[in-house]
Amino acid sequence: MKNKWTTVLACFLWGGLTAQADQAFRNHRYDGFKVLPTNGEQIVFIGNSITNMHEWCEAFGNHNVINRGTSGAVSDEVVDNLESMIAGNPKKAFIMIGTNDLGTSGINNAAHVAGNARLIIDYIQKTSPETEIYVQSILPSRLRNLELQQETNDSLKNICRDFEVTYIDLWEKLLSVSQNNTHTLDGLHLSATGYRIWCNTIAGYVGSSCMYPEDAQNQTGGLGGSYGMRLSAFGMQKVNAEDILLIGDEVIHGGEWHELFRSAKVKNRGTGWGWPGPGIADVTREIPVILKGRSDNEEPQKIFLSVGAADINGNTALATLKDSYDKMVQAVRELAPNTEIYIQSVLPFAASATNTSRTEPFNEMLKEIAGKYEKVTYVDTYTEMADNHAARSTYFTGNYLYGKGYVKLAQILAQYMGDDVNPVSEQEAEKIYALISARQNLADVVIESKKLRFGKEVGEIDPEKGLKLKEAVSLAEKMLSQDQNVVEELNETATQLLQLKEEAMQGINQPKVSAAGEEYWYKIYTPNRDYRYLTSNGAGNAVVGEPDRNYARAMWKFEKREKDGDYNIVNRADHSYLNPNAAYNAAVSTQKDEPEKGWSLSYSNAPGTYIITSGTVELNQTRENMNYAIYNWSSNQAGTDRTDSGCQFALSEAGEPTEEPVVDEKPMLTYTNIEMDGTAPFRIPDADAEQVMKARTLSVVIDFTSESLPVDTAFLVASSNENEENYFGVVLQERTKYGVKYIGDNGLKGWYTQNGIDFSQRKQMVITMDGETESYAYYTDGKLDRTVSGMGAYGYRVFGNVPGVTGLFLGGIVTEDHIKFAFKGTIHSIRFYNRKLSASEIAALEYENQEKPEQGDSITVSMGYGKFVSGNGNWNKTWQSTSDSPLLTFDSGYNNMTSSGDNIVGYVGLYSPQNYTLSVPAGYIIEGYTFDFCIHNNGTPITLTVDGKTYTSKTEDQSVAVSGLDKSVATFTLSGANKGIIFKNFRVHVIKDNRPQEPRVEIFTTAAGASIPYRIPAITRMHNGDVIAVADYRHSGQDIGIVKNGRIDLRARISKDNGKTWGELFPVVEGLGANYAEAGKSDFWVAFGDPCIT
Repeated sequence: MKNKWTTVLACFLWGGLTAQADQAFRNHRYDGFKVLPTNGEQIVFIGNSITNMHEWCEAFGNHNVINRGTSGAVSDEVVDNLESMIAGNPKKAFIMIGTNDLGTSGINNAAHVAGNARLIIDYIQKTSPETEIYVQSILPSRLRNLELQQETNDSLKNICRDFEVTYIDLWEKLLSVSQNNTHTLDGLHLSATGYRIWCNTIAGYVGSSCMYPEDAQNQTGGLGGSYGMRLSAFGMQKVNAEDILLIGDEVIHGGEWHELFRSAKVKNRGTGWGWPGPGIADVTREIPVILKGRSDNEEPQKIFLSVGAADINGNTALATLKDSYDKMVQAVRELAPNTEIYIQSVLPFAASATNTSRTEPFNEMLKEIAGKYEKVTYVDTYTEMADNHAARSTYFTGNYLYGKGYVKLAQILAQYMGDDVNPVSEQEAEKIYALISARQNLADVVIESKKLRFGKEVGEIDPEKGLKLKEAVSLAEKMLSQDQNVVEELNETATQLLQLKEEAMQGINQPKVSAAGEEYWYKIYTPNRDYRYLTSNGAGNAVVGEPDRNYARAMWKFEKREKDGDYNIVNRADHSYLNPNAAYNAAVSTQKDEPEKGWSLSYSNAPGTYIITSGTVELNQTRENMNYAIYNWSSNQAGTDRTDSGCQFALSEAGEPTEEPVVDEKPMLTYTNIEMDGTAPFRIPDADAEQVMKARTLSVVIDFTSESLPVDTAFLVASSNENEENYFGVVLQERTKYGVKYIGDNGLKGWYTQNGIDFSQRKQMVITMDGETESYAYYTDGKLDRTVSGMGAYGYRVFGNVPGVTGLFLGGIVTEDHIKFAFKGTIHSIRFYNRKLSASEIAALEYENQEKPEQGDSITVSMGYGKFVSGNGNWNKTWQSTSDSPLLTFDSGYNNMTSSGDNIVGYVGLYSPQNYTLSVPAGYIIEGYTFDFCIHNNGTPITLTVDGKTYTSKTEDQSVAVSGLDKSVATFTLSGANKGIIFKNFRVHVIKDNRPQEPRVEIFTTAAGASIPYRIPAITRMHNGDVIAVADYRHSGQDIGIVKNGRIDLRARISKDNGKTWGELFPVVEGLGANYAEAGKSDFWVAFGDPCIT
């Protein structure tokens, strides 16, 4: 059962990835597709950046070939935007998907790609049956796992066989991409020679020959990465005398200009995926390759230049930029002396301040440049695209040009292009956009409906519940297969189909109920959030999401509760109960005894998964930065979040558990107090080093103080080949970086490092090395900084697999008989563990033998006396003291805190004003606190409000002192811009709370097991000095007057000793309980309600 459901859910469920498409640089591309006219003669290329980066219409000399590739796209996004890619029922579709899936945590498996490939092919066949489908293999990449790529390609090949579509195998012909830089510059994307191989392979299927010269070489103009690879293709693309070249940055690259202008003469020479793309200097280097890359190139008719956004986005003086731009124009003129040149103004930024201070003055300079030369014209593309000195929202989202913006820009440029172009009009674009949006809206519901699985198993839906839905899906597919659609009808059909889908999803099968003598065990996991399995850490402890190891701690049964009909969720290993009593945005734990409330399971928006709730409490799987804890979290704080991927849990039946190995809590090797003078390393005796050398999975904990920060490299611990140049170890790098550094499989020296860590003070560094996933994780002072993979050309190294390794050293290495990379300082301790320490274990690690000054009854708020316990990367919400006698908590509301050395830094965040709170547990109170503060990083001043006083932050220190609080919670406020202050010398005076507790009395007690409590109480003092409390009491759970017995009484209690004791409950007035419509005028039938006494 386990294997079946792991596969099914991997194939068909992925609700959480679509959020990735929210990134503006991909959305502007998807939005751009929605304004392009389409027809049945077109040949569409669908894919990610590898497809996006190429001008396919020029490669095949066929203007009917169109590009629907999007940089960064995963297969889920192709599914979500498919209708905009195949609108017009194209003649052929060439699809390449999956590369980015295999590089994305949580979906990096063949089954995920295969599941979406099935959806894509099925949808095209049902809604565009005349389209010929060609699925191309994923290209080999040294940045991905080659085995996994081949497994994915095998799945794609089998799917093509099942659907009877053509599979095109590119693997062997482009295998060099995974081995060398012959056809790539980064081991993933292609240069022109790689595209030539690809085009020649598929030319017969396309029906057009590849137009690239067979003897042409890659020309990169000295540019690296995607810029160089894109330019190499320009160098093979023919320039004709009648051509109009658009040369520029990301704005140009993002547009499908030959479609917008309906002319094959308009050619795209834009570069860059993310805004703003290359600056003036890089585009200038592109000019010779674009114009003279082929010996048979002719001078083009016109050249349009769209460059400068990247430069304006910087801080270079505008006069300097003007000079650079002028030289670029001269470079164009030198190589194309007769070509008409058009200088486009830089488009408006989202920030009006940038436009008024830099964009608008620079555009005036561009106008001056154009005026200097003959046949050079300035084109104002700014004015009509701006609104009140900012990017007009009709055309832009942020700084990105969207579909209607591309149409507007084409309209402006067309005025300078003559009769060779027929641009898409704004009115035409509006109609196309509305139609494609409506079709995509319906397509989304169709595809999501087809992800549902019907059957009798857990996670499936009762087939009877889906009959109407299946019939409606077939009708919707038939509607989408027709050329002529009405927007209103499409939207109405989508609404109806969505309602049927939600009705069907409510019929999701519940887990089998366990009872005495009959137990059914399940694994509860998040297929859309890193595949983490709900795991108990013992009664009373927080539960977490762990990888699937088949341990009993990750198996649960569901018991039906008599009192409320909900479930108890009980752990197999320790028999603890999952406890619903959890504060919002806090960890969920287990408890030994049955909880007061139970849990319920209902459908989520991701097919086959549930949300697990108890009232407003909802389970949510957090990510690695929060140690994969299970939290009570929902976006609406109501426990009804069906959309967040962390709230979507799947169930699979569990077999017999695997016996959990006994973990040796102690390190396998420890050394302490090693003083290093920076001249020679300390060699660990071979007998001690042997067990470290054998480990493929291990953790290294290093507690150290650096006396001299390295300009280059200093090894804290390393293994090396003393006879050759080969090593692996943990380094400090360039003063503020750290990580692992080693000689890779390809012989190149490589390392993974982390910026911005203050190593001038004592630090505790942890590096975990996971032999199963071949990955590393870096921590400083208990906080995760980053994770990296030992992949591609470098390979996975640990201490023991360095070729020819001869020794293990502290504080440097010995290679080729020379001492190198020596460390100067103290290694207070180094501990080697023969396993990967968990994030929670690392967070709990203490400094070795660290002496701290006595604190008395004050607690210091700093990184030396505590740590961040919740956050996201470098930004954190909560700090807690290391000492728990008592535990002091410092909370910033959101992830608004970071650290600067030993000090904590607090920012206003996104929600000004922001409360910061200090709190201590019951039995203690905060008497007062003091701290100094100043502006962080020379930022903008902000306002600090403390104890009724207001301060404005400055670059110099100011002091705050608060006393006489006597509260368990103390609050102050930061407000203003999202800038921060550094807290220094922050001490909180905490004392035991010896105040006598005031007696508490529950005046109106709801009977045990009753579902109708007393409501809306009020209390006041009567004329005779007694205290009276009143409340209404309903006899029915339904609204008054709706049914018989819709009755409310008003009841009261009186206290004669100022609230210490209360007399018997008595009715003030009673309702009779008949429906108010039947009541006579003289009768009081319903009752009293909502009392208020003044």
